[in-house]
Amino acid sequence: HAWVEANEWNQVENDWTEWLLEINDSSTSESADTLVKKMNLHPQALIFEIYIQMQFCSQGSLRQHLLPEQFPSLEQSFLWLQQLLQGVDYLHQHHIRHRDLKPTNLLVDERNQLLISDFGLAAYLYEYYQLTGSRGTYLYLPPWTIQEPEYSTDIDLYSIGIITFELFYPFHTDSERHQVLSSPLQHLSLLPDPCLPPLIEYCCRPRPSYRDWE
Repeated sequence: HAWVEANEWNQVENDWTEWLLEINDSSTSESADTLVKKMNLHPQALIFEIYIQMQFCSQGSLRQHLLPEQFPSLEQSFLWLQQLLQGVDYLHQHHIRHRDLKPTNLLVDERNQLLISDFGLAAYLYEYYQLTGSRGTYLYLPPWTIQEPEYSTDIDLYSIGIITFELFYPFHTDSERHQVLSSPLQHLSLLPDPCLPPLIEYCCRPRPSYRDWE
C-alpha cells in the first residue's frame, strides 16, 4: 500500500531532480538556503533522512502460521496460495521480480490477508532479460541457478512451488523440511490435494528456457 499517490510522488521526484541539477550547476549563484526556500522545502530536507512507513501486520509472518501446532486449514491454505499468486502476478505484469519469496517475507494482516514484503532484492526488468547479482534464500532458489552468474526470470516461480509445499504439508522437524524441500518433485505424494502436485511440478521442474507467467 503506497502512502503517496503516484502523481504526487512523480511531482516530488521531479522537484528533487531539478533541485539537484541546480546544486550541481557550478554556474548557479543561488545558495542552498535560497534553493530550499524556492522549492518550499524544510531546511532539514538537506540532511536526506529517509523514513519508511509500513502497514502493520498484526498476524506476523506466514512462517508463524506454518508451525505444526497451528497449521492452517486446507481452505485457508488455498486462500493464501491464491493471494500469493495474484500478488506475484501483479509484480510480474509490472516487470518486477521479487527474488526472495519465502514465508518470512509474506505477512498476514488483521483480516488474514497475505501481503508480500521485503523488496530489498527485487529487480525491475522486461520479460525476457537475464538476471544477475543477488538472489534470495538457498532453499527457495532453483538448484540449477545456484552456481550460475546469470539466471532466468523464473526464480519467483520456483519459490512459489516451495512455498506451496509448505502451505499444505506440516513439517515437524527442520531436517524433514530441508530434505523434502530440497527435492520437492520426489515428495509430491505427501500433498493432501490432487491439484497440488501438477502446480508444484510446473513451478519446480528444471527448465533452462524462460518461463512465461500463466
